[in-house]
Formats: sequence, C-alpha cells, structure tokens
Amino acid sequence: PLQNNLHELWALLRFLLPSLFTTSDQFDAGFDTGKLVADTDLIAKARDLLAPFMLRRLKADVVTLPPKHEADVSCPMSSLQARWYARLLDRDLESQSLLSTSQLQIIITQLRKVCNHPRILL
Repeated sequence: PLQNNLHELWALLRFLLPSLFTTSDQFDAGFDTGKLVADTDLIAKARDLLAPFMLRRLKADVVTLPPKHEADVSCPMSSLQARWYARLLDRDLESQSLLSTSQLQIIITQLRKVCNHPRILL
C-alpha cells in the first residue's frame, strides 16, 4: 500500500517493470507535485500510467451470490468447560459486588475462551 508518496509508487512500478522505470528522476520530473493546485493533466497522465496495473471491480460486475444463510447450532458444554465456566463466574462475581466495564470485558473474554477451548486458560 502506498502512503501518499509518489516515490513509493515509483519503487513499486520499478519492481514490476525495471526496464521501463530505471531512475526516479524522470518519474519525479513527470509528476512534479510542488504545486498546491490539482493538475487535471497530471492526474489523467497518472491514471493512464496505472491503468494496466489496477484491477477495479464493481459490485454489479461480480457474480451475484445467493443470500447468506445463518444457522444457530446449540451444543452443550463439556464437563471441563462447565467447571471452568462456573469457577470463573464464582471467583469474579463473588469477589466484588460492583464491577467496572473493563473488568466485565475481561470476564466475558475469559468465558468466551472457556467456550472455545477450556485449555486456553491453563
């Protein structure tokens, strides 16, 4: 990705076509951006130069996909998961009566880890 720097663009073009983009001097002279006003000729010249390398697809051009189908599949926790889940809830909720938002987020993250795989917490 370019970071709004034309010299990085030249480096990428040199990587693609080293025989065409030998030095950056010609490129920098051709795309002098010292002016603060947008030059439409310069923009058109850059667009023509980059056209063979750019892949632009419109959503309408892409094959239409069928509508997304979501299915919720419930499955019970294993005994190990249930023990860790209960242990985390008992430890965290009984230790403090009022929990801050960050503490609740930490608890929820740990509970999610237990549901995914209980050995993550070990």
